[in-house]
Amino acid sequence: MSKPYLQQVRHPGVSGGCDKFHDPDSSYVLPVRQVWADALVAVDMSPKCLVKQNKTSAHFRHYVLPDPALLVMPGDDKKKLAYLLMWLCACPVLLYCSQKQDLTALSNQAWCDFLEMGHSDKLKSDTAAAAYQEEIQKIMGGVLGTAGLSEASPNANLGPVYWRDKELPLNKLPRFSMFRKILWELYELNFRLKLTNLDQCANRDPVEEDPAICVKCLWSCFSPSFDLPFVMISYMNIGLVTNDWREWVPFISALMNMMSCWEESKPEVFKYQLHRAEELSEGLALELECEAACFYMQIFYNHFGYAPLIPHCVLPAV
Repeated sequence: MSKPYLQQVRHPGVSGGCDKFHDPDSSYVLPVRQVWADALVAVDMSPKCLVKQNKTSAHFRHYVLPDPALLVMPGDDKKKLAYLLMWLCACPVLLYCSQKQDLTALSNQAWCDFLEMGHSDKLKSDTAAAAYQEEIQKIMGGVLGTAGLSEASPNANLGPVYWRDKELPLNKLPRFSMFRKILWELYELNFRLKLTNLDQCANRDPVEEDPAICVKCLWSCFSPSFDLPFVMISYMNIGLVTNDWREWVPFISALMNMMSCWEESKPEVFKYQLHRAEELSEGLALELECEAACFYMQIFYNHFGYAPLIPHCVLPAV
């Protein structure tokens, strides 16, 4: 069968650390299944692909949570630690806002500047950088205040910082394995929240769709049960990134079932979406996965105008 959504496309204007279609070169970043990585670099970035009416959307080229790459890109460990602590302090408030659908989506640069507030002192008021920092403070002031941080200088009153009931040191990076789990959680939260946003944008009948049915569809895409803003940390690859194709078929089928309600035309292979693993050959299952991943990536880009964050493994993929 043809693979209309899997064509290698050169991404203009991206190189090195700025290329959002590849993970940053960091040992902290956990691996992805190759099919998702291939689908990501195959996205067609042609302007004609963008959904015109979405260019004015609050989510166009904006992230609901910071890109995990921002936490690992600083070369200096002190700055990396400051970014990490800033994220963990704000995380509970941001996730609460996501439940209330009151989360302000920011550009990648704005999220970077927000995290930088945990590292830098207040800038001189007569600089352009200070004016921009003040604007970020206005947008995120409620988050800072609720998190117990000073809007003027968040790094000045950083108290104990916890992640899943474990206190983190304020003077050094957490142990390697913990940092990786924090990153995995942020990748997973981004993927799930943006899948929710995309379903709301791309669904052909979003008003008529029963919210309970939408939530059930979302739940069925993940293992264990999906309940934002909580993500269970697993010690093995599960759900969409599990190693055995027989185990990921139900989850990729659930994702395809959700995407079948989207307005865009679907690949022919989508007709097999509701088949059980025992009804499919491994070859057909792998093609289903490839087409589903590529379709998701392309439709995401069409609506939001940037590279989607994809699910990551907790162990090396096979």
